[in-house]
Amino acid sequence: MWRKYFKIKGVKPGVIIFPAPFNKVDLRSDNLDPDMLRRMYEADLPYIKMTDEGIEHFYGDQVKELRHERDDELLNAHIEAEAENTQPLFTAKDLVEQIKAAETEEQARYFYGLGKQYRSVEQAFNKKLNSFK
Repeated sequence: MWRKYFKIKGVKPGVIIFPAPFNKVDLRSDNLDPDMLRRMYEADLPYIKMTDEGIEHFYGDQVKELRHERDDELLNAHIEAEAENTQPLFTAKDLVEQIKAAETEEQARYFYGLGKQYRSVEQAFNKKLNSFK
């Protein structure tokens, strides 16, 4: 059932080791939890891509439009900051503090998405995920 919502890209189906909390996932299995795959997709992990049907199922048209608008706002703010030769919207330190202060997993994932290129942000996010268990 999960195959209509997600596709595997970049690897042959098999056992893949992902960061915590997902750990070892066998992408050959037909019995994977679609909600787990959605969380993996939202964490921007490699190899998991959402199909159009998956976006419709999990987010619907309204959320999809809002997400694109918000992405455009963040991108434009970052581009403006670079054009003005100023600091980006958030530093890695700011994002780590926001992740530590997050009250829900969704909030932590949001700030992780803004700074996933920073190792310290990734480490703070993984620690926060463990605290939600």
